Amino acid sequence: MTCQEPNSSINLNEMKNDLTRRDLFSSVSAWLFEGRASDVNLRGSQQQLETVRRVMIASRQFHEELNRPNASLQSIAEKLEEKHAAAERFEASFGVRWLL
Repeated sequence: MTCQEPNSSINLNEMKNDLTRRDLFSSVSAWLFEGRASDVNLRGSQQQLETVRRVMIASRQFHEELNRPNASLQSIAEKLEEKHAAAERFEASFGVRWLL
C-alpha cells in the first residue's frame, strides 16, 4: 500500500475521484492499523473535516476494542455501532462508502 508523500494534500470535495479516495484510505489505514501518522493536509469545509475526524476516531476505537484482551461482546458491538453510524454520515456527506 502506498502512503501519501509528506506534506501532501487531499481535497475532500473530490472524494468521487478514485485517486483522492485511494490517497485518503491509504493514509487513514496507515494511521489506523499501523499507528503511523502521515503528514497529510485535508482540505474541505469544517463539516467535512469533522465528518472525517469522527469516522476515523470511531474506526480506531472499534479496532482498539476488538483487540483489547478483556473486551466484552457488548463493548465490541457498541463500538461497531458507533463506527457504522459514523460511516453512514461519511457516506451521506461524500457519496462514497467508508471502507475501513
